[in-house]
Amino acid sequence: MKIRKATKKDISEIINLLKEYEKYMYKIDNSKNPWIKRKKNIDKRIEKDILQVIKSKNDEIVVVEIDKSLVGFIWFSKEKPNWIHKIKSTGKINYMFVLPKFRGKGISSKLKNETFKWFKKNQVKWIGLNVHNNNPKSHKIYKKWGFEDYEIEMWNELK
Repeated sequence: MKIRKATKKDISEIINLLKEYEKYMYKIDNSKNPWIKRKKNIDKRIEKDILQVIKSKNDEIVVVEIDKSLVGFIWFSKEKPNWIHKIKSTGKINYMFVLPKFRGKGISSKLKNETFKWFKKNQVKWIGLNVHNNNPKSHKIYKKWGFEDYEIEMWNELK
């Protein structure tokens, strides 16, 4: 198992992992979330976004490689908080996904360790993330890592 920073060569595999992530989220979401359904033919746009992250100083994607294939990733960002707040910067875990057959092997904890190391190196003290309410396994992992429930986001589809 190799954990490393993503490179340009990883983009197509990261896109495939994002598609697997979306399938997983769609399955647990019962198709209620408007953000789950993606537009068709947007791989080029996603490719551009990933390339931008790879080049960025404030974003990073860390991948897990087993037998020369990517089996998971974590995508995180350093953000500047609202001008009202005293803290200078915060961190955000945007996505984390490990293919189902590789779960339960401590991969997500290794990704978390790399992420926390990066945030500490970049003077980020506060980190946030979102977890889907129908994803209790991830919620439990994040609680184990020291995250606390903070806010509930709610949506309503107007008809």
